[in-house]
Amino acid sequence: VTVFADKDMLEGIIRNLLTNAVKFTPKGGSVTVSIKSSSPGEVEISVQDTGIGMDKNRLAHLFRLDINTSRKGTEGEASTGLGLILCKDFIEMNGGKLCVESQELKGSTFRFTLPCPAIPDEKTTLAEVLHEKETHLENLKILIAEDDEVSEMLISIALKPISRELIKVRSGTGAVDACRTHPDIDLVLMDIKMPGMNGHEATRLIREFNTEVVIIAQTAYGQFSDMENALEAGCNDYIAKPIDQEKLMMLVRKHLKK
Repeated sequence: VTVFADKDMLEGIIRNLLTNAVKFTPKGGSVTVSIKSSSPGEVEISVQDTGIGMDKNRLAHLFRLDINTSRKGTEGEASTGLGLILCKDFIEMNGGKLCVESQELKGSTFRFTLPCPAIPDEKTTLAEVLHEKETHLENLKILIAEDDEVSEMLISIALKPISRELIKVRSGTGAVDACRTHPDIDLVLMDIKMPGMNGHEATRLIREFNTEVVIIAQTAYGQFSDMENALEAGCNDYIAKPIDQEKLMMLVRKHLKK
């Protein structure tokens, strides 16, 4: 079975679900991973444990941060829930669905699906696909906070077709100042590793006066923890460098579709 999804992120999701299952399963319990073709063109992966489970209220609000921050593991450690939120977002962004079944003191099952589409026609170019999908996105005011000239150029080329104005800064301080000066900015591409004030600090300051602008973090370090840190800082989403143009457009569609 072939699944068209980011390999590192898919591994990160499975690893995260397994880590949670082990964390909330006392000694003597069990954790089971299974994979199967649930229907034509779709694969299903599940992680089942015999742990402490969840009551109906916690299950109903599982993907809310204020609920997740109160959940404790078998050793009493707190769980932020950010990992599960990231898992759900990535799965849905790739056309799948994450479902959870749980019963208090009897365990939980996290089950997600991903499509297995036919291999695209080689004659269909990426540019044609993007043009077809992005026709509803236009006239966006976009801020690119990036200290690397080459990265800035590539991002600018990718976003130019859907922008009415591109503002470029090279530091976190510049990003904060630009957002203050231009409160109508629709989208911020925020590099995390910038000199002086980094992207996390800049995002926190921006969120003090602007909670609506979409901020997508970008970093050269594609680790799962980087995504959690970005969301904790106030970013809406995350993309790893080198930036894939199609993935970037998927994120823009996800947060700015009209």
